[in-house]
Amino acid sequence: SPYNNNEPLNGVTTADLVGIQRHLLGKEEFQSGYQMIAADVNNNEGVTAADISSLRKLILGNVSDFIQWNGQTSWRFVDRSENLTDNVSPWPFTESVSYQDVVTNMFDISFDAMKIGDVNGDAVNNGLTGNSTRGNGSVTMLADDADLSTGETYTMEVTSEDFASISGYQFTMKYDVNTLSFAGIESGALTVNGANIGTSRIDEGMITMSWNDVSGDAVSVEAGVALFTMTFDVVGNAKASQAININSVMTRAEAYDEDVEVKALTLEFRNGSSTVEVFELYQNVPNPFKG
Repeated sequence: SPYNNNEPLNGVTTADLVGIQRHLLGKEEFQSGYQMIAADVNNNEGVTAADISSLRKLILGNVSDFIQWNGQTSWRFVDRSENLTDNVSPWPFTESVSYQDVVTNMFDISFDAMKIGDVNGDAVNNGLTGNSTRGNGSVTMLADDADLSTGETYTMEVTSEDFASISGYQFTMKYDVNTLSFAGIESGALTVNGANIGTSRIDEGMITMSWNDVSGDAVSVEAGVALFTMTFDVVGNAKASQAININSVMTRAEAYDEDVEVKALTLEFRNGSSTVEVFELYQNVPNPFKG
């Protein structure tokens, strides 16, 4: 009985949510039982919208593993002789084999491994959580810079000039807790709510975000139109550009085009017509010495 419950986020991103959504809507249905097993996040022998909700909680950092969903583990293993390549209803499947009176070496016992949540198959099997390849352009989110004063409310309207045919995105937002306190998020051209936000490390000034359209389609938004709006209570004086940035400390910052290819994702502040450069150094991700 093979077993591996390590690195739950290995190969798991919002791109996988897009894949599950498109399967459920019949737009790009899974072609193998292996994908179905990977998509069955809550381990109830089926794939539904509940699996999307559960997986998003993991991506956002609101949960740390799969175990609360019927004892689900990070990887599942299937006896290779079952060959689920064309079988889109794999349950029940064989996860262990038993032999008695073994008198010779058993070299031909093989299992196929599925990384739970990874329906697009980009998990790595060497124990390190790899970065996605960013070779397909970028999406820059924009916000107006502002002078923040204690006692005020800062409303950050986020726009973009290149939000064209985007099927989803995710990021970690870091803000200075001595300057700001996160108060909420509101929809703009994109429909977002509390389910799209992770607040497990909000006391450190970190929130995560994961979005994909419920239609499963890619979305385009015109320049200057608000994607969404974030609200902060101001508890200290500073420039907004000095207090807020997007990074990959928890949830990796990236966006996905209509083919679910990865794009880089950044946040820039505008002061009139000029761009305010923001630099901040964080722990490298992945950290080759972690674990």
